[in-house]
Amino acid sequence: MKKIIEIIKKKWLRDTVLTTLLVAIIVLAFIALNLWVSTIEISNWDFTKEQIYTLSNESKDLMKGLEKEVHIYFVNYTDSDLMMNLARQYHETNEKITVEAVLSNERADIAKLYGIEEGNQVIIVKAGERDKILTYNDLFTYDTTTWNTIDISEQKITNAILDVTSEEKPVIYFLTGHNEYSIQQQMMTISAYIQNEVMEIQELNLMATDIPETCQTIIVATPTLDFYDTEVEKLTNYINRGGNIIWMQDPTINELDLPNTRKILNLYGVEFHPGMVIEQDANRMIMENPQLILPNISYNPITQDISNSGFVLFASAGKLTTAASEKLEELNVTVDEFLTTSAEAFYRTDFTITTERAQASDQVGTQTVGAIFTKTLSTEEEANENPDNVKTSKLIAFSNNIFATDAQINAGSQYITIATLYNNKDLLLNSIAYSEEKEDQIRIRKNYETVNYTPTQFQNNVVLAIIFLIPLAIVVAGFVIWQVRRRKK
Repeated sequence: MKKIIEIIKKKWLRDTVLTTLLVAIIVLAFIALNLWVSTIEISNWDFTKEQIYTLSNESKDLMKGLEKEVHIYFVNYTDSDLMMNLARQYHETNEKITVEAVLSNERADIAKLYGIEEGNQVIIVKAGERDKILTYNDLFTYDTTTWNTIDISEQKITNAILDVTSEEKPVIYFLTGHNEYSIQQQMMTISAYIQNEVMEIQELNLMATDIPETCQTIIVATPTLDFYDTEVEKLTNYINRGGNIIWMQDPTINELDLPNTRKILNLYGVEFHPGMVIEQDANRMIMENPQLILPNISYNPITQDISNSGFVLFASAGKLTTAASEKLEELNVTVDEFLTTSAEAFYRTDFTITTERAQASDQVGTQTVGAIFTKTLSTEEEANENPDNVKTSKLIAFSNNIFATDAQINAGSQYITIATLYNNKDLLLNSIAYSEEKEDQIRIRKNYETVNYTPTQFQNNVVLAIIFLIPLAIVVAGFVIWQVRRRKK
């Protein structure tokens, strides 16, 4: 019995104390490690290839000089969301920028003011009386060539901060008096988006008032009544001083008698035609409807965010044509035809034909549905003296207006406002920004690229060896060592 007690004291008890002590040390080390990790900014360690969760130096440089107080509400986000990690870096860069994650059901005042439904994630950037709303869909786009998700959240948030803190608030004028689409009726949705871009909207009736000297952009939304001579004179003077026009024109079945309207369009060498474009390429239409077309998009300042990452949808579009090159040279106009149909599309004016296949009277081939006409107003001598300040007037022309209206499309179980489909709203908003020379000051596009790794047979064997053979070898080695030591005893 005494021998057994000695064995317990010398071996079992001693080994147990050592084991217990070792376990205690490991547990304490684990607790200490966790406490240390909680004190450091490990969330700022961004190991992603494109630094998706790290504020860029471009944004930091712009934010450092900010003098106005900015508050950013992340509605229906939580403090643990990855987006909040990016947001906190704005505050770290400039303490005048504060960020706060709130829930719509706890902040009824914010939810009611901005019409936010429970569960919808919204970012509100506010400075004084100005604010701008970013929805979840505003923060991402897609590259349709690779189908990778492109994160533009930093780009959108940074530019929203710059917008709400800018000194001037541009005014966009919608022409009235010619039976145009109304911003209170047919274009309410796009009007709200324009105002969300920190711009004001006003209607402009040229028979009642002159064009303000500060006006830089006039939107003409499908006039069907002709201009008066007085209006032509005012618009001509506006163009000659460098004013810009965004002209959207839905087609008609019959030719409209609008000679004064054509006088304005002739200053740029553009003509809208009655009749309709009908697509035949199945990849350039939706819902198998040849009148719901997806134009080809060329890269330019208006489409630089959408040319490779999405579509725009035109519904019942017409076509526009440009004057001959000699006439354009005489007008001092250059043209960028950036929205076109496929080569299989056709243009039809005879609507007694009901088939959706091209007939002999139809014009088959690529049709232009969107173009920029830039009219140089400076003389050649003036341009040579000051090439960085050449005076121009731009006409951004679309042979479709429905794309920016509240018209709805039946998409199965729901109706969708066409202005919110694809990149339709962005097409018009980008056109306004280009006209106002108010494009995003910063462009940051981070690619969420998914890479499929396919190992070679050798690589696969190495991985299997690491997973299975090495642990097995360790177990076998341990067993052998135990047997050797046991025999030595």
